[in-house]
Amino acid sequence: MKTKISGNPIATIRQNEAYIDGFSTKKMIKEFGTPLFVYSENKIRSNCSNFLQILKKFFPKLLVLYSFKANYLPQICEIIKSEKIGAETVTSFELELAIQLKFDPKKIHLGGVYLPEDTLKLALQNRIGLISVCSLTQLNTLIKLAKDIDNTQNIGIRIVSPKFDRRIGIVSSKDNFMKINDTLSKSPNLKLTTLHSHYGTQMMKPSIFKDNARYALNTVSLMEEAGLSIRQLNLGGGFPEATIMNNNNLEKIGKDISELIKVCGYPHLEIIFEPGRYIIGDAGILLTSVIDVNFENQRWIYVDAGTNICPIWANNNLRFFCANKINSPHNIPVNIAGPLPTYMDVLAKKAPFIKNIEINDTLMILNTGAYNLSWGTLFPFPQPPCILIKNNQLVEIRSRKNPSFIL
Repeated sequence: MKTKISGNPIATIRQNEAYIDGFSTKKMIKEFGTPLFVYSENKIRSNCSNFLQILKKFFPKLLVLYSFKANYLPQICEIIKSEKIGAETVTSFELELAIQLKFDPKKIHLGGVYLPEDTLKLALQNRIGLISVCSLTQLNTLIKLAKDIDNTQNIGIRIVSPKFDRRIGIVSSKDNFMKINDTLSKSPNLKLTTLHSHYGTQMMKPSIFKDNARYALNTVSLMEEAGLSIRQLNLGGGFPEATIMNNNNLEKIGKDISELIKVCGYPHLEIIFEPGRYIIGDAGILLTSVIDVNFENQRWIYVDAGTNICPIWANNNLRFFCANKINSPHNIPVNIAGPLPTYMDVLAKKAPFIKNIEINDTLMILNTGAYNLSWGTLFPFPQPPCILIKNNQLVEIRSRKNPSFIL
């Protein structure tokens, strides 16, 4: 009998051992060692399909873009591209990768706080679907560069989130939109098509998505008063891991926003979402070994994966299990620390775990598919290998890297 671990269908139990998409964690560790990132193609595809299938019911015009910053391993991105999902990029590296992987240029979007001229030139040369600006300074730079192109480039405006203390984007005001309208009138090669409002991350409640949509639609009305019109509304990402956000909540998000759009009188708008964590978060699992224990004052265990490769600031919904003693009750609080020589290298405090922990036991950390690469650090330990379970085979998509690679 196969029992799902923490609700994730790729993490199962067989005879007191954890399996990942049908593969023994013990055998994987024997072949590749620890720490080890394991990704499941089946789960990636399932998450893509589920997201598209549910939201297409509510939005006849829907564009889904994968947020490359969540996990930019090329083999991961290729799987997502094959599911007819586009690319949302924020750096020249990500943009170049999307072009190299032959994503449909019309489904490549670029936007970020820092967009150097070389990055903007690359976007213009490749005639990507959209360049989204976060400031009037970016807009003026883009206007200067667009003088040399012989086509029309679609652009978007990202507005400051209504969430408290947010700093990214242009403040939503009629005065600002009138300035933008005046500025764009001097650049016939740029066409404003899109408004972008990204509220935050790990948004657990459907009501937050609806609040963001309401704020964005109010902004669309304000833009119209300033003489601006759009055809796309980008509501960003913020979706939790697919195992965390159940289908009922995803359905409610789609239903609530689609009804709000109709009430506000904008049914013609194409809706854009930018899931990253939802697609890859629970499709990745980190395996790490216990290297020491200390139960004198508090229960502490030390593992060979630290915050350098599993950064807690990535805000993942981490779940901890003992892979080689998976049937043991996980109900005793334990603190989990990594190997870095700092008190800050703590993965979890008072996490429910097994009682009899021993050196060389294997920890299985769920929901580690997103943001570990992009938010990780270059502390001089080896970077772990990454393997992809594809067509019922283990494929090494990134080998273990010695610290010398950073020099």
